[in-house]
Amino acid sequence: MVMSVVVLFALCGCSNDGMTDTYWRDDKTGEWLIGFTENKVIYDCKVWEIFSQADGEGASTIMAENGSARLVVKMGKDEDGRRVITIGDTQAECSLIDGTYLPDQQEQAVESYIGVHGYPTYKLVDPKGNLHDLSFPLNVDEVEDMIKRMLK
Repeated sequence: MVMSVVVLFALCGCSNDGMTDTYWRDDKTGEWLIGFTENKVIYDCKVWEIFSQADGEGASTIMAENGSARLVVKMGKDEDGRRVITIGDTQAECSLIDGTYLPDQQEQAVESYIGVHGYPTYKLVDPKGNLHDLSFPLNVDEVEDMIKRMLK
C-alpha cells in the first residue's frame, strides 16, 4: 500500500490548499498512491516528515524526509478532484479518494475473490485469513459458536 504526503502547515506557515487529510489514487493503475495528513506524507509504505512546502496558484511542492532519504512531491492544480502528482521522477494523474467505498473495479474483484454472488452476504474471516460463510437469516448463537471455533 502506498500512501501520500502529509503537509505540516502549522510549522511551515503554508496554506493547506485543501491537502490535509487527503488520499490519492493513481487513475492508470487504480491503486492508492499517496496520502497527506497534517504534517506527514505517507508514501511507499513509509511515513515521511515534511520539512518544506512551497505553494503557488493551486499547486504545491512538498519536501519530506524519512531518515536520510528525501522525497520531493509536486502537486498540480486541482481539476474537479484530480491532480497530476509527481513523486521524484514519476508522474501520475490521480483522483481524490473521497468516499468510504472501493472503486467499482476493485470492489468487483474482491467480491469475485471471496464469492459474493448476491446481497446480503455474510462471511467471517478467521485469524489465518480463511473465509467462512454464514447462513441467512443470521443466528446469533451460530455466529458465536463459529467465532469460538475459529479462535481455538
